[in-house]
Amino acid sequence: MNGIVTATTTSFTWEGVSGTPADVFSLSLGTGQTATEDGTDTIQNLNNTTEPVNVGFSPQDFIDFTVAPGLPSLQINFIPMGNGGAAGCILPPAGTSPPQTCTPAIPGGSPITFVNNDVGGAVTASSATWTFSGVTSDGLSTWNGVFTSQFVGQSYQAVLAQFASTGSVTASYSANITVTPNATVPEPSGLLLGAGGFLCTLLCSRRRRRS
Repeated sequence: MNGIVTATTTSFTWEGVSGTPADVFSLSLGTGQTATEDGTDTIQNLNNTTEPVNVGFSPQDFIDFTVAPGLPSLQINFIPMGNGGAAGCILPPAGTSPPQTCTPAIPGGSPITFVNNDVGGAVTASSATWTFSGVTSDGLSTWNGVFTSQFVGQSYQAVLAQFASTGSVTASYSANITVTPNATVPEPSGLLLGAGGFLCTLLCSRRRRRS
């Protein structure tokens, strides 16, 4: 999926790739059940009052497939904290190995991990990644999504300076989402056979005790 996201300390808001349609994204290369869903689908804004970071919460509507209606929606129920560490957020930009990383220390925690990319010891770009996960509305599957924004020609220190100045950052993003069916539930006939075997075991043990 692709689109534009605006992040603040408390929210994610989404737009389409052109920057004008609100609450949409572009899906491409869908496989399996989503093979016919390529196109513009809907995505819900997030707010940390109802979707806190690093705390499980009740499933909330997040993605609806609207190109070919009928698929269950994706509901979000967990946003893990980023793993970049706050110490790197206050360092000056530098090309190092391993690269500089940062997860801003904000109230409630940040889901974003920043990484500086360098060539020959000079910072040439940075990236931000974050992860969401949840369940499908029919309860039959789980899903996990990894989101990435690229900042060409900018260190993450420059991105954070903009954030401190304006209170938000807007950037294009891409994401890969994987939907995984839950463990297979036994067929009704299998359940009956299992129950019959269990009942036979009980009856046989009772007969042995009586004899």
